[in-house]
Amino acid sequence: MQQQASKDDGLVQALSGLPAHALGVRRLGIVEQLLGDLDTATYGGEHYTMAKIVGLLRDETRDSGARLSELQRRSIKRALDELAREQDRMLPDRTAFVARAQKLADVLSIC
Repeated sequence: MQQQASKDDGLVQALSGLPAHALGVRRLGIVEQLLGDLDTATYGGEHYTMAKIVGLLRDETRDSGARLSELQRRSIKRALDELAREQDRMLPDRTAFVARAQKLADVLSIC
């Protein structure tokens, strides 16, 4: 247990030394992997994975706030709200969700 705590502390220290943009690149890479995982996810897994994707994209948007204009922030917030609504549906449209999330991740990667 103590060893796990020291590993976590080391990871936090290592990540805190990285520039904010490097964390964003890592986060968007995780989003890409999760989008690929949706192809084989069960219905429950689909909802869970979609929620993770929306959360990561929200975190990335919050961290990119200084680099975004007010118009960009509002547009991205609206797109995130649409993704969250799709994720909350009983039977979400996986294809539409992936297309929107991919587009949003692409926009955030160049901002």
